Amino acid sequence: MRFYIFLFILTFTSNLFAQKDWQLKKNTEGIKVYYRSAVDSDVKELKIVTEIEASPDAIMKILGDASKHPDWIYSCASTKVLEKKSEDEIYFYDVLDFPWPMNDRDIIGHLVVTKDAAGTITTVNNAAPNYIPKKKDIVRIKESKATWILTPQMDGSTNMTYFLRSHPGGALPAWVVNLVIDRGPVQSVKKLKTLVKRG
Repeated sequence: MRFYIFLFILTFTSNLFAQKDWQLKKNTEGIKVYYRSAVDSDVKELKIVTEIEASPDAIMKILGDASKHPDWIYSCASTKVLEKKSEDEIYFYDVLDFPWPMNDRDIIGHLVVTKDAAGTITTVNNAAPNYIPKKKDIVRIKESKATWILTPQMDGSTNMTYFLRSHPGGALPAWVVNLVIDRGPVQSVKKLKTLVKRG
């Protein structure tokens, strides 16, 4: 019996530490992309790290404005603010244009923004799939959590770390999702950096 308890603890601990091991997959144009396996999903988790020559507040003028999503979020065809609970908490609705023959996707996001005493801004965006009824011929994204951490640097720039755990839904197998999991996020980060640079 003790052996099985020991084996369970060993397996649990191994999984816990394995989850923390990010692997660098690419580093292009100042954007570092990391993957790691998820404990409870076959779809990998994603982390993107980059530097932006602007303050966290300047970046948040775009990042926190849902109306600007089509300007920088990859494949975002339209967006709508569903509810603004406060300046730091909103529900929004995005429609994502997927290539034929796949159905388009939609997502309801619950975005919460916090700022600490050191000036670091954190935004957490969780999917809220039941906030409004599902629409015909559009696949609802039910699993998604995106976290942005904007840390101010001494030279006035910002270290931006982006975490994504998501599944596009539908019948797409995990291995297909993993092949292209960083394509949209990397393009989104590039566009975001361009918009911030333009002011």
